[in-house]
Amino acid sequence: MSMSELDISTDSAGKISFPDCPIMHFRAGRRLIQFVAQGVHVDGVGFANNFYAVRCASNDAISCRRYSDDMWHPLSPDDAGTLREICEWAVESRTLVFAGFEAHSGQWQEYTVPAFSLTGSVEEARPS
Repeated sequence: MSMSELDISTDSAGKISFPDCPIMHFRAGRRLIQFVAQGVHVDGVGFANNFYAVRCASNDAISCRRYSDDMWHPLSPDDAGTLREICEWAVESRTLVFAGFEAHSGQWQEYTVPAFSLTGSVEEARPS
């Protein structure tokens, strides 16, 4: 597998997932989410155990919510904390929805990124 096969853009964002891949760095804001995962699976290519950087931007507001006490609670992406893993990743109608466990509370957290643009690529060295 070549590293270029792992380069992902918006059009192929639905082909990636992060099975059993810890999230090393995660930063979310109102219009931008960036993270580095310790691995990536690309449909039709396979699994790569490389540090994988994702940058996802939106011209619309990114929303976040956390599930606790048997209900969803809206959160500002700026204050939502970090994810320790991404368990669900889906693209439908130019909207990205992904979810996983928040790193400190362990609670389920979901992000919705409307009208998104995305790039994903292998990091040459482990991020600091």
